[in-house]
Amino acid sequence: TRFRPLSFNIPKPLFPLAGQPMVYHPISACKR
Repeated sequence: TRFRPLSFNIPKPLFPLAGQPMVYHPISACKR
């Protein structure tokens, strides 16, 4: 995948994006 070098150590949903894990953004949008 495009995240291959980084995804060996960190699962894709936990990659930081704007200071938060990627999975946080859709969950926080659903809470609003």
